[in-house]
Amino acid sequence: YFVYGTNDTASFKIVVYNKPFVNLGNDTFMCNGQELTLDATNSNASYLWQDNSTNPIFYVTQQGIFWVDVTNNCGTATDTIRVNYKPLPTFDLGNDSTLCQGETLTLDATFPKATYLWQDNSSNPTLNVFEVGIYCVQVTVDNCKTFDTLIIRLKGSEDCNCKFYIPNSFTPNF
Repeated sequence: YFVYGTNDTASFKIVVYNKPFVNLGNDTFMCNGQELTLDATNSNASYLWQDNSTNPIFYVTQQGIFWVDVTNNCGTATDTIRVNYKPLPTFDLGNDSTLCQGETLTLDATFPKATYLWQDNSSNPTLNVFEVGIYCVQVTVDNCKTFDTLIIRLKGSEDCNCKFYIPNSFTPNF
């Protein structure tokens, strides 16, 4: 039996812990070279990933099955995700090139099941080039994108088989 006086006060600190929750997301595909961030952050928790690392965040850079155990005073939660990587489309516009006045050069970025976007917003796998400049294309397959750029310069007249007409006689008083 205890009686508080009118000036007596009591304070209590109540800490409420929730069972941890973790959701790494659905199994997914990434493009080669991309990184996926898995975040299992919970308050007052500890973490154990498939590779025995203990940070709340894990960075995926290669395909595999990734899991984490998240533990606090109320229990443990676990989640798993499978990450597969798709290859990037591979193509090559070739080396920078030169072009004679009046010539046409066809740039070819053809790749199976791809879509194309050239610097002029055209969407064919090939582009006919008639003038000097910088040409680039984005090739996309299954949301994986690759770029290539090519510079076209003007050839010198000696390289373009330019023929000069030199008359063999002259007309006086012309």
